[in-house]
Amino acid sequence: MHWMAWWKMCVPKNQGGMGFRDIHCFNLALLAKQAWRLLDNPDSLCATILRAKYYPNGDLLNSKPKHGASFTWQSIMEGITTLKRGYIWRVGDGHNINIWEDAWIPNCATRKIVTPKGGQLLSRVVDLIDPVSNIWDEDLIKQTMWPIDAERILKIPLSQHNMSDFIAWSYTKNGMFSVRSAYSVEWNDQYGSKLKHSNGMGRTTPNPIWCQIWKLSCPAKVKNFIWRTLHGTLPCRATLANRHMKVSPLCPTCSQGVEDTKHMLFLCTKAKDVWKRLGIDEIIDRACEVDRAGEAILEYLLVLPDQDLRIMGYQNVREMIAISAWYLWWERRKLVHKETTQNATQISMGIIALTYNFVNASSSKASMKKGGWQCPPRGFVKLNVDASFDHDLLEGTMGAVLRDDKGRFIAGGNGKIDYCADVLMAEALALKFGLNLAQRAGCNRLIINSDNLEVIETMQDGGQSAGAAAAIFDDCYHYACDFTLTKFEHCNREANKVAHEIARVAKFSETRDWFEEPMSDIVNLLIDNVTVISNK
Repeated sequence: MHWMAWWKMCVPKNQGGMGFRDIHCFNLALLAKQAWRLLDNPDSLCATILRAKYYPNGDLLNSKPKHGASFTWQSIMEGITTLKRGYIWRVGDGHNINIWEDAWIPNCATRKIVTPKGGQLLSRVVDLIDPVSNIWDEDLIKQTMWPIDAERILKIPLSQHNMSDFIAWSYTKNGMFSVRSAYSVEWNDQYGSKLKHSNGMGRTTPNPIWCQIWKLSCPAKVKNFIWRTLHGTLPCRATLANRHMKVSPLCPTCSQGVEDTKHMLFLCTKAKDVWKRLGIDEIIDRACEVDRAGEAILEYLLVLPDQDLRIMGYQNVREMIAISAWYLWWERRKLVHKETTQNATQISMGIIALTYNFVNASSSKASMKKGGWQCPPRGFVKLNVDASFDHDLLEGTMGAVLRDDKGRFIAGGNGKIDYCADVLMAEALALKFGLNLAQRAGCNRLIINSDNLEVIETMQDGGQSAGAAAAIFDDCYHYACDFTLTKFEHCNREANKVAHEIARVAKFSETRDWFEEPMSDIVNLLIDNVTVISNK
């Protein structure tokens, strides 16, 4: 399906396009470069040959097409047309510059005199210069020119050492020709007027939303998605129905409303749940009151002042909003194509992790995390267990957490230990509790992590122990044999922070299990574990 004209894709990024190069305009800019080289190096072999045949008077800019000219010269003539749109004469002695026809006035859109020639006999700029003092003849200029031209001419500095006139490029600071600026000049000449009348693009002052999009610290696919959404080219069902496609306009996620951009991103029950879990549902509700169009709501959110975004308690909220919009569309796409989707809790955690990773990566202090939790191999589930032990009361607590190969939370739980003889027994009971949790969660291939080296070594030796926890280790061994595949690996405390926190929480609250949706106390730790880049 055709969504947008190619020339609109070639609009500069800060004006709402993708900044792609129009091949025809770019080719003309390259040809203008060749014409510039003929002007800049008039003594080169190529310039000498072409001048002898096509412009013997040396006036390249005013040369005319000739019958039977070579394809090379015809191409250069096209480049000269582009060059004329941006060249400007720099005044030296004034002998080579025609007052009325040449471009020599800076700070003017056309770079030419506005005053009509009428019956004036003056023809060259040298006629406006006092030959004795070598400065502008102010009285003559004011008598001849309109006030605006007189003011501009008198501001042009003159050399006191008989400098020759020369041609410069008016669209660069140093006056030297550049293909980039020539392309911009040519593109604006061909499409500038069309841009001003198309869909809000090409306003007198650029819409700040376009610059805001490309400055976001998020994946390029997210920026492209936001760009498509703001242009109304997101293939929601209502949009497809408006384009005469035979589809049901109802939302495929909730079936409670027509799926347009606003509904899909902000009003769908799943979207509302995600925004609520991110803690920015109030500002979304206020934004939905601003405009009926989803594109306008998204734009409003992304250009909110920083002070309005800081009050929500998050950093980089703008990036989080953009990534959330993309994530919701990604989940919707998976649902339509009958792929496995995530619940609102998993989506919100994925959004925060993705945001933090990219924001941290853009920092000058960014570095890869070392020694932290790592995802298991594909197809495996990782079980982390930990326990706390009170030496005085001879009791403790235990915690366990299960995560898949993408770091997503599967299950977690904690419990209290009424009696344990030592730390090793507490850690063994935590392992037994974790294996039981994995069985209830339906895991098959398991990697078990504990920060207690003695527990790991005992289980690697087949659960053989002569200590007080011998019976517990034997139970753990038989539990482990019920799985298709198990691996016991030691980890440091940094990699076991989630299990440690779950065990700690059991001291002060009721013990329980969580499946698919983690308790709020460990959400930030889960996100931190899958954040692979640090800016500290």
